[in-house]
Amino acid sequence: MNASDWPAMFWIRPELDLQQQPQPIAAFFDLDWTLLSVNSGVLWARRDRRLGRISRRLYARAFLYLLAYRLNIVDMQRVMRDALSTVVGETEQTLRQWTREWFDAEVAQHITEAGRRAVDEHRRAGHLVVLLSMTSPYIAEAVAETLDLDATICTAYDVENGLLTGKALQPLCYGPGKVTLARRFAEHCAIDLGRSYFYSDSASDLPMLEAVGFPRPVNPDLHLRLVAWRRGWSTLDWR
Repeated sequence: MNASDWPAMFWIRPELDLQQQPQPIAAFFDLDWTLLSVNSGVLWARRDRRLGRISRRLYARAFLYLLAYRLNIVDMQRVMRDALSTVVGETEQTLRQWTREWFDAEVAQHITEAGRRAVDEHRRAGHLVVLLSMTSPYIAEAVAETLDLDATICTAYDVENGLLTGKALQPLCYGPGKVTLARRFAEHCAIDLGRSYFYSDSASDLPMLEAVGFPRPVNPDLHLRLVAWRRGWSTLDWR
């Protein structure tokens, strides 16, 4: 990953003074089925189908991808190719506007109260509160503003001359790629991952759950629930 990719994949609140915390602790949060009680990708697919932006076939495929994701057998590179094929040639500003209007109308209401409380508790404890998700930078931006987060780490989209090319920057913020990005972020912010937290519902996030000192499975899928039981990790129910 080139240094020039930093602004696209990472966002840090401009007024944040990291010098006040020489080795801060972070609380990282996944989005779908964690901070949200739904999968935002499904809501977006429903929106696109309702507006006639995707075919019935691609809409059905989105639900197959969701099933594969829950079973931890999804090809995320293929998912991204299909998803971004629907916005090729659109301006980044248009997608940002679409996303914010959709988020306010259809997504914000699904932020869990337990998730809000956890964010507030970590903020009061002086921890950096960070969204760490496969989601787009435009959704991440809306979540950060709504929950007053300190930073976001997400999957970024390739943009040329203000237009979306249909490609995602690598690595995707998924599985081992999520750890790669989180470690780079931690190095930049002098975060001690061994003293940090990560909240997630999915076994696909096991690499990141293992990278922090305090893994927090939330509404875990079956695979993650079994792993948590074997390792003695406490699980949280935010539904």
